[in-house]
Amino acid sequence: MRPVWPANPISGISSANSGGDGSIVLTSPLSRVTLTITGVAGTRNIILSTAGIGTDWRLTVLLLLPTTPDINIVFRNGSAGGAIITSVLTDGSGNSAAIEFYSENGTWHYLRAQIPA
Repeated sequence: MRPVWPANPISGISSANSGGDGSIVLTSPLSRVTLTITGVAGTRNIILSTAGIGTDWRLTVLLLLPTTPDINIVFRNGSAGGAIITSVLTDGSGNSAAIEFYSENGTWHYLRAQIPA
């Protein structure tokens, strides 16, 4: 079973992902999530749930990244097989990344990223 991280507009949620897929489920139109990525090289699919979202919802994801190179963090729309929204590939520097998304008609879209965050 993959972890599910609820997003909270006030305090945010902090979770770790050392391998496999995970989902972010939103409960508010303005949310932020902090994910600590660990482990070895490989792909981590982060699914942005589309259940119950409206238009103009915003999500900021802060990725705390390891000094491990070649971890590919792929953000997908709605499901593990959903469209790829954007991705981040670790370079071994340990720099963090902040990625912002917005919703339109029940679909997530990439807005911008700041690396390092």
